[in-house]
Amino acid sequence: MEGIKGSERKYVDWLPSLCLKDGMQSLDVFTEAALDLMADQLTTSLQIDSYTWKALVRGHQIGQKPVDVETLQQVFTQDLNGKEAKLHR
Repeated sequence: MEGIKGSERKYVDWLPSLCLKDGMQSLDVFTEAALDLMADQLTTSLQIDSYTWKALVRGHQIGQKPVDVETLQQVFTQDLNGKEAKLHR
C-alpha cells in the first residue's frame, strides 16, 4: 500500500479545507512555507492529521494566524525528535 505517497501536498492543502468556513483556504490558516514543510516532512495521512491539529492548537495558544514554519517546527521538535516518535518509525 502506498497511501498518499506522492500526493502529500494535495492532502496537506485539502485537510484544513474540511474545517474552514466557506471562502477560506488553507493559506488563511497556514503560510505557504508551513504547508510545504508539512508536505516534505510528513509521510502518512495520520502524521499530517496529527501535526496539522497540533500546529493549529499551538498557533491558537500564541495568537498566530496564519501558522508559520517556526511554529510548525516547534511542534515537530517536541514530537518528531522524541523517543516515542523514533520507536514508531
